[in-house]
Amino acid sequence: MNDADRKAWCARHSITTHLVTDDHGTPQLVVDEAGMRAIADLAPNPDRAHALLDQWFAEADEPQT
Repeated sequence: MNDADRKAWCARHSITTHLVTDDHGTPQLVVDEAGMRAIADLAPNPDRAHALLDQWFAEADEPQT
């Protein structure tokens, strides 16, 4: 699946995407937290998917040592 396919899939499910350029000048398709939550709603086990997101977001908020 390429970025165009991913963007089309997200659009089909009303998930907003953004195109950003990373430090190496490569464009990356990104989805914000609301979009990630919408994707989790589509998972075979939405409760587990949301739990994983909660864990990832909590870890991302932890101070780096």
